[in-house]
Parts: sequence; C-alpha cells; structure tokens
Amino acid sequence: MATQHDITQQAQAWATFTAVRSRFNVPRKADEALAFSLQVGAHGFTIPTKLVGTSQFQDILARLADHGKPFVRLVARLRPDTRPGREQKKRVGFYWQGELLGFLQDKHLGWFLPLFKDGSMHGLEFFVLQVTGGEVDKPTRGVNIAIAGVGKAAILYLSYEQEPVTA
Repeated sequence: MATQHDITQQAQAWATFTAVRSRFNVPRKADEALAFSLQVGAHGFTIPTKLVGTSQFQDILARLADHGKPFVRLVARLRPDTRPGREQKKRVGFYWQGELLGFLQDKHLGWFLPLFKDGSMHGLEFFVLQVTGGEVDKPTRGVNIAIAGVGKAAILYLSYEQEPVTA
C-alpha cells in the first residue's frame, strides 16, 4: 500500500510529466487529484475525470447505473476520431462489457497517449466512480471515472526518457 509520501511523490512526477504535454492548469489538477487519491485511500496517484460524448450511450449508461457496484473496471481503447475536421486524430474510448460509454476529454490526451503507447498501459487501470444524471431534472446520464496508476506510470516513463540510448 502506498503511503501519503509515496502518493505525493507520484503526484509531483505526474505534474512534471504532464506540464510539457498539456495546456490545462496542471498544478491545480495535480492538487485536486492528490486530495482525491488520499481521500479515497487509493493505492497510488489517481486522476478523477468525467467522460465526454456520453449522450449517445444512454442505454448502456442506464444499465451501468442499475448495475450498482462501485469501482467497476473499464477497458480503454484507441479509436479513430470521427468528429468533422479531426479524421487524422485518435480518441480514447472507455468500455464496459464490450460497450462504449464515452471518451476521454481531449485536454488529457497530451499526457495520456504517451502512457498508452502501442496499447501498453504501463500499469494504468480504469474504474467507474459514478454514473450521473438519469433524474427528472437532469435526464442525460454521464459518467465519472478514475484513472489509477498514473503516478507510477509517469515515473516509469520519465525514467525511460532519461536513459541513454545505446546501439
């Protein structure tokens, strides 16, 4: 089990790794994710986020909400981006029981994709935190997820970047 010190070091490594790969407020996200990781007793630095593009997957999200079990494991897969003008780009889709739930927000792709290179996830794991909506005043469902293992993956990636290449 990771200690608070371990998770804090992982958060710092992720922030260093992410700062040059993203345009959002990395220190704020690192602080929020560190607080989340410690609050939930995560085994390492974990990023909570919400998926986008969920409005087209309402049936599967309703089934997931009815499933009712916490921390359901998800699978991430690279997919072609079918949005107009983005045909050469990739998106990361998250799946439960083989069905697509939604996509990782574009703002996370800069740090996420290097850790996902060649389909190897460098120890990343994905879990459902909460299905939102589905109520009279907010009928459209969404889903919040946790991306676990990002601190260890960032440390591993940074160590590979620093190794000299020999022939």
